[in-house]
Amino acid sequence: MKIRLVISLLIISSLSMAQENKPENTPENKPRSNILKDFFHITDDSQSDYPIKDILQGCPRVDCIPSIDNPEFMPATEVDFLKDHDLIIAITIDKQTRVYPTTTLQQHEIVNDQIGDIPFAVTYCPLCGTGDIFSRKVKGEVVEFGVSGVLHGSDLVMYDRKNNNLWQQLTGKSFAGPDRGYQLETLPLVMTDWKTWLDKHPDSMVLSNSKDKINDHYEKYRNSDKIMYGGVTDPRLNPKRVIYGVTIDDQAIALDFEMIKSKNEQILKAADTELLIQYKQDGTVIVMNDATKKVYPTRRAYWFAWYTFNPNTLLFK
Repeated sequence: MKIRLVISLLIISSLSMAQENKPENTPENKPRSNILKDFFHITDDSQSDYPIKDILQGCPRVDCIPSIDNPEFMPATEVDFLKDHDLIIAITIDKQTRVYPTTTLQQHEIVNDQIGDIPFAVTYCPLCGTGDIFSRKVKGEVVEFGVSGVLHGSDLVMYDRKNNNLWQQLTGKSFAGPDRGYQLETLPLVMTDWKTWLDKHPDSMVLSNSKDKINDHYEKYRNSDKIMYGGVTDPRLNPKRVIYGVTIDDQAIALDFEMIKSKNEQILKAADTELLIQYKQDGTVIVMNDATKKVYPTRRAYWFAWYTFNPNTLLFK
């Protein structure tokens, strides 16, 4: 009993000293705020597309997960901090290709970037496995996005630092704020593993912010059935199974990624539309109307995340 008492006293003493040595203005010492009420001034269900009870606070305050607003890059051939299987997000604009490792994105979730005259935000939700790139133009004005500190359906909720709108990352739509209902423009991207991309695109530039602080905090989460901060499961697939979602004429469709990568090309029939599914050697997934050759935007996500926002989805597996 004496030994236990001494150990307990030592732990309490160490914690007290650590607290005393922290500067008063550090985030750890700031009181936890009610983000919806105190920052976004949302107190009633009528102010949001979702009931307030379904918008869950995951952080003590806005921007507790800091976005990267001044991204830095290095040549892909000089990168030594990524493993072959690490998931990356890539975009090409005006023949410039940039790569954003999710090992960095899971620590920041949003990168505000620009190529030429095209401002965009690279977003990643590690809880939903979703990566999206959105134009940063809202009604003609360029905005900057940050992490709101709240989640809905386990998915990242962004906010813009101009008008404090709340944006659902998986849909790209504002569900609260002055621009409620506005739909962000999505830009084409590729999500694949680092080796697959590097083999085909060695001339890429890679986000180097935080390259020396990479820790995969979500490995256990990815390999479990656990869901946090809301979300709905469906027994047709494991909750963390990776799918590619597409919406055609208001019909949501989920394509099992294991099925997609089993063939370079395959045709699936959804309602009256024949879809040509292509899986390229660099990891690009293309879904197009086989007759008209119209290409549809796709979203990579865990099955539970896609199903949460698209409960009437068709599933091909």
